[in-house]
Amino acid sequence: MASAWPSGFWWLLSLLPLAIFVSLPLSEEGQTTIAFALLGALSLSYFWRLRLPKDSVLLPWLRLFLVFTSLALALRYFYWRATETLPFGYGLASSLAGLLLFAVEIYGFVTFVFGHFINAQPLQRTPLPCDLADPALPTVDVFVPTYNEDPSVLRPTILAATQMLYPKDRFTVWILDDGGTEQKCKDKDPVKAAAAHRRARELQDMAAELGARYLTRARNEHAKAGNLNHALTKTSGTLVLVLDCDHIPTRDFLVNTVPFFRNDPKLFLLQTPHNFVTPDPVERNLKIFRETPAENELFYTVMQPGLDFWGTSFFCGSAAVLRREALDRVGGIAGQTITEDAETTLDAIGLGYRTAYLNRPMVSGLQPETYSGLIPESVTFL
Repeated sequence: MASAWPSGFWWLLSLLPLAIFVSLPLSEEGQTTIAFALLGALSLSYFWRLRLPKDSVLLPWLRLFLVFTSLALALRYFYWRATETLPFGYGLASSLAGLLLFAVEIYGFVTFVFGHFINAQPLQRTPLPCDLADPALPTVDVFVPTYNEDPSVLRPTILAATQMLYPKDRFTVWILDDGGTEQKCKDKDPVKAAAAHRRARELQDMAAELGARYLTRARNEHAKAGNLNHALTKTSGTLVLVLDCDHIPTRDFLVNTVPFFRNDPKLFLLQTPHNFVTPDPVERNLKIFRETPAENELFYTVMQPGLDFWGTSFFCGSAAVLRREALDRVGGIAGQTITEDAETTLDAIGLGYRTAYLNRPMVSGLQPETYSGLIPESVTFL
């Protein structure tokens, strides 16, 4: 980990004072006094933190204080809850209901602890310098998988991808068309077959016009993962950039990401945030788009940097660069699950590869316009 913070052993050891505090045999007045003192310290620390500049050396320690103070209060509550409030002696029904409620609280508490653990010290990376005149720059295949999206959605992404700031002979943009496969072009329904042929021709013409390349396959197997894995067998770039068909990249995307792989030969993945410029159905219906932080911002601006500190940031399906060597070793993108991106990351980490997260939005994407669009087609409800 690129940090001077203590190892996992010292993190666990630092929980010892919390354990001692939790088990102190205090009176009710003592417990209340300490609880209010900790709450006051927590509040003051939080407001103090808001006033500190982002580069202040005090911020990591203040964040750690907030984490441990919050944990101390939560642990003290659960110690009291487990030792003084369980409803034994009031009949079987009351005992079962009370234990069920306590189990739900334990689940919430475990989630709470893991959230604190993950976000204790987010790792904020900055782009590394990139020498575009270096003849040894790695080659990059830019994969843009598409299935049934309108070509007008795909066109801006391909146009922007082909214009990225990187030597032209060192990267290739590929349209991976799963809507024009042989299987679809030979559909028994002549209307569907004609639509697939028409789509394939339109995307081929788009690729030729914009300087990209077109690739399809025989059958629609394993959805997006299968599409990407087929492309891996037909290309040879050292690195692979995956972009959803509506994720328009900035011109400096490769310049800001490729150097990380040259700096670390064992780096498997560099993930960047998904940045959306349209509202999802909930934001649109409640009229809260741009008025409140989007749900994805919690994950991409808080949780992923926190995971990066522990070396566990993971692939999110798009806006990410991956090392082909590692993909080859894990057998490509995992195709037996709808969370193929996260599973592929775990497979690579298991082989000793590392991941990283660059908290710099460099794509502009579109969110689904309907609730059904939020559900992957591979998910079936019984």
